[in-house]
Amino acid sequence: MSYKEALANFKKKLHGPTVKFLVLPHKNPDGDAMGSCLGLALYLRKFGHEVNIIAPTDFPYFLRWLPNVDQVLVFSEKQNSRVKKKIHEANVLFFVDFNTLSRVEPLDVFLKSSPAFKILIDHHLAPETFDLMFCDPLAPATAVLVFRLIEQMGHLDCIDRDLAMCLYTALVSDTGSFRFSSVTSETHIIAAHLMDKGINAGEVQDRLYAIYTQGRMRLLTKTLQGMKILAEYRTAYMYVTSQDMEDCHYQKGDTEGFVNYGLSLKNVLLAALFIEDCTKGIIKISFRSKTNFDVNTFAREHFQGGGHKNAAGGVSREDLKATLEHFLGFLPLYKDQLS
Repeated sequence: MSYKEALANFKKKLHGPTVKFLVLPHKNPDGDAMGSCLGLALYLRKFGHEVNIIAPTDFPYFLRWLPNVDQVLVFSEKQNSRVKKKIHEANVLFFVDFNTLSRVEPLDVFLKSSPAFKILIDHHLAPETFDLMFCDPLAPATAVLVFRLIEQMGHLDCIDRDLAMCLYTALVSDTGSFRFSSVTSETHIIAAHLMDKGINAGEVQDRLYAIYTQGRMRLLTKTLQGMKILAEYRTAYMYVTSQDMEDCHYQKGDTEGFVNYGLSLKNVLLAALFIEDCTKGIIKISFRSKTNFDVNTFAREHFQGGGHKNAAGGVSREDLKATLEHFLGFLPLYKDQLS
């Protein structure tokens, strides 16, 4: 189906009889996922439809100020029957900021069996196939795709201050405050349009980045003190242990952005952050890179992950020591690319 046909198909649903939309971000949703979901929901509601948002896991405390965030239903065992009911009742499912249903575990089982019409809006590489797909791996944030959709539907006048606040927050989050190489002139044009709706750009930055708790600051300090720099491979890596998190009274989202500190070092092209999660028996990994080093491919080939060319994630089911040994063992294979 062409993009033009996808737009026409979506338009029929938007302007047709009342639809029960269900909007879902990926597990451990970040600013782009939450901002895009909330903005999309605000847009859909303007046409009289019922719209619910379900997050498969909780989200960081520094996103809890976003408009209508109190309406997000976070999955838990206590909410199991309620979540199943919402999924069962939905006519249209909107999957936002992820490219495969495995990113919404444990809800993927319910979603796969749902007969609802499934729409994907995402900017990650190699997406699964859904009924309608609004995808662009070159877009710096999923918020760009939500904005494009609203614009191409001819509904820019539907963007009010709350909707603009959600999308602008998403943009800031996934572009590193407009620093990343994926940012284009279009990104800034969209940001300008959203700012014209009366939002305070400085307020968004403060709410995202200027509310460190003492625990988060201590955790960052400890993580940076343990940073290892491998000049031969132009690589920096850090790790956070479960004990570190316990000692610093970890809250969800506290390690957000830590990996970028490694990449900020002069001459470093690859940064990695390893986070020990003893409750799940895994090591969560974040990768960032500069220039042409493809961390999406690196994560896919070695750590069951993926993402973008310069920003990706992965996972290891070995302990932290073994995971680090494997990471260090893979680096010589990429020496030419990292030189």
